Amino acid sequence: MTLLQVRAGGGDPWRIAVICILLNRTSWLQVEPVLPMLFGRWPSPGALSSAGPALEDLLRPLGLGVQRSQTLRRFSDDYWRIRPDLAVGERSALLLRQCHGIGRYAEDAHRLLVLGQRLWPEDHALKEWTTTQSWWNPKLFQTKNLCSCAYCPDIREGIGCCEPCEDEKCVNRIEELVARDAQFTRT
Repeated sequence: MTLLQVRAGGGDPWRIAVICILLNRTSWLQVEPVLPMLFGRWPSPGALSSAGPALEDLLRPLGLGVQRSQTLRRFSDDYWRIRPDLAVGERSALLLRQCHGIGRYAEDAHRLLVLGQRLWPEDHALKEWTTTQSWWNPKLFQTKNLCSCAYCPDIREGIGCCEPCEDEKCVNRIEELVARDAQFTRT
């Protein structure tokens, strides 16, 4: 299985994120034919951020044309200002997440396809793709509430994490400690 982000994104973090935005609530079969025209006319974040009504016309067949075009313009403007593509490693994912329109799906795609991290994504297509990779080992992802934070050394190294996080700065660890403390105060 080859993801549309891999086929049409060409390893470019901005293009991969644009494809993820377009794939929200839309099939890859609808999105794929639009991409050559989109990237041909607006090949960079700067160009797409200033796109006019022609962008809405191009996206109309996908549905939500006005909303998607606004999201893509704002995302591209943020991307152009924040420049996550110039950051190294984990910082690029954290900066990307600050851009408008970027959620867990696009962040997971960035971590998998740009940073090469090994993680278990939430999205079904990314999960299916993950299972086809040579590094895939289901035993890595059997533990629930795995760490996916920036503080985990395995995540920073792009290895993926197969244990609950022990770092006290970790969001997952903090939530676990708060829940445990709340349990003790109730009894």
